[in-house]
Amino acid sequence: MKLLLIRHGKTYFNELDLTQGWCDSPLSEIGMSQAKALAQKIKDIAIDEAYSSTSERAYDTLEIALNNPFMTIKRDRRLKELNFGYFEGQPNALKGKMVKEDFRNIETSCDYRKFHGEKLADVVERHLDFLQEVVSDEDRTIAIGGHGLSLTALTHHLCEEQLQKEFPDFRFLGNACAVYMEYKNHQYSVLNIIE
Repeated sequence: MKLLLIRHGKTYFNELDLTQGWCDSPLSEIGMSQAKALAQKIKDIAIDEAYSSTSERAYDTLEIALNNPFMTIKRDRRLKELNFGYFEGQPNALKGKMVKEDFRNIETSCDYRKFHGEKLADVVERHLDFLQEVVSDEDRTIAIGGHGLSLTALTHHLCEEQLQKEFPDFRFLGNACAVYMEYKNHQYSVLNIIE
């Protein structure tokens, strides 16, 4: 089985450098252009199923990137971004001063619980719970529309050793970029990072 993990395109909040996790802002013109460019890069990947975060920015990016009006995209709230609590909608610089962010170490990083948000480890657990339901050894490809922090942390969690060896420059999934993965013999591996 193959998985295509797609981060949403640039949003108005991204352009204003505001924190968005559970709060949402629409794709900007740049974000829509990024999603269209991604559509060209992934056009040769045959997608059998598509799932998205319930956030509009993730759903809209996936819809544009898949460029298939007949594809049903199923929304799943487990694919939402980290809840940043009180920092939602606030300047990113504010949260950067208050909370350590190292998405490669999910146990000690991005803990927003004291700000009425959530911990990155819980977000990864939500995503793993989702994957357990949809992933199998069948020969099919699933596209998943999601978010930068959560998909980056998930990718590092599943494939950290391989990333260090084969993709040493990969730190964070950019807007409208994708991680193309394979699940085989109960193991995940990164096939490509599409930027």
